Amino acid sequence: MPDALDLLRDMRLEANQVVNSAAPNATTTENIRIYMRYIGQGHEIPVEVDLTQISSSSPTADYELREHLTSLFLASYRNLYAREIPGLEIEALNWLLTIQTVEPPLEVSPTVQTTKEIAAMRTTPVTDPLTGVTENYMLLERKSLAPGSFAIGPALVVEAQTTTVVPRHFKCFTVGAGHLKITKMQGWDSI
Repeated sequence: MPDALDLLRDMRLEANQVVNSAAPNATTTENIRIYMRYIGQGHEIPVEVDLTQISSSSPTADYELREHLTSLFLASYRNLYAREIPGLEIEALNWLLTIQTVEPPLEVSPTVQTTKEIAAMRTTPVTDPLTGVTENYMLLERKSLAPGSFAIGPALVVEAQTTTVVPRHFKCFTVGAGHLKITKMQGWDSI
């Protein structure tokens, strides 16, 4: 593995340039995975690598890296197959370095009481593709649905680029962040 630390340094530099171009000054995490195998085997196993213990300025850095990777590979191999294969050399086939931004935790929409049933201003005929039956569906404007409002299907929730179908025996809720949540009404589990 000559110059392996140089290879990783170059990969890190290039990956950081890509990430920084999309998210300047963002906090990032790094993951290094090397796919290794015994020479001659037809498959490799992923080995997660932490290089914080190896100093690239050390004169024995490549030797330390080789020993570190060998140790990690043997531990991973034992974990998978409960054994080692003495006398076979080990090779590293693919090196994967992933750098990604740290995403803040998702905010959960506050629970909103469903208190206001929406009355349809208009209806439109819709044919069910499974039954061939045509019936009138309520037409609801998405932008007019306030958090806490709900509608009982059949209904169409329409907006500029999307129409959401709320089938018969389903209920559509508008949750705290304005998202739609569609659930099957109790007693209609056989649908």
